[in-house]
Amino acid sequence: MFGCIRKLGCLVVLLVCAAVAYYFWARIPDDEPAAQGATRAIVWERLSPALGAQGRSAVESLAGGQAYATLSAGQVASYIFLEMANSLPETAQDLEAAVIGDRLAVRGLVSLADIGGAKVLGPLAQILSDRDTLLLSGTMSVLATGEGQFVVKEVRFGDFRAPSGIIPRIVRQIDKTEDRGPLAPTAISLPLPRGVGDVRVAGGMVTLYKTPQ
Repeated sequence: MFGCIRKLGCLVVLLVCAAVAYYFWARIPDDEPAAQGATRAIVWERLSPALGAQGRSAVESLAGGQAYATLSAGQVASYIFLEMANSLPETAQDLEAAVIGDRLAVRGLVSLADIGGAKVLGPLAQILSDRDTLLLSGTMSVLATGEGQFVVKEVRFGDFRAPSGIIPRIVRQIDKTEDRGPLAPTAISLPLPRGVGDVRVAGGMVTLYKTPQ
């Protein structure tokens, strides 16, 4: 009997140690994005219909013969996520975007219930508020004419980093596309104008290149 109690006590201690280890592993210093983005200062822009219209105008310039269009993070994110895809959670507020290194990052205040809550987040849900800041960071690419993807490389909730293993489940709560076709497991589908042939993220900006004729 006492042997069982000792074993149970050891299990509890191990579980507590695992929880503490995860807490400190997942917690991210505020200045980590700056390290990922080299020495360039990170500029967050609030998503808005006005920036979306600017993004649309820049993209439409490709049809007029321009070889490429350079957009800020706020312009491209407003255009894609607000005007074309609208795939972010309905409760999302205070949406912002920034370029960090070679990635586009989008963040906003969301209800955890909209992304599956404890069913998807597991133990992570126990250390988060009912509403928290969700940050998605990833790369963009063109799959085919009029079709692109935003491949999520990292997910954060406030100061906590989500384990990579649950990113596909979080993405599926955001992008509920049934026929995912060539989409990567952690990718959000991005409708793109037919004239866009390539997307590159660098130097604090996003550049869309015209499809070669």
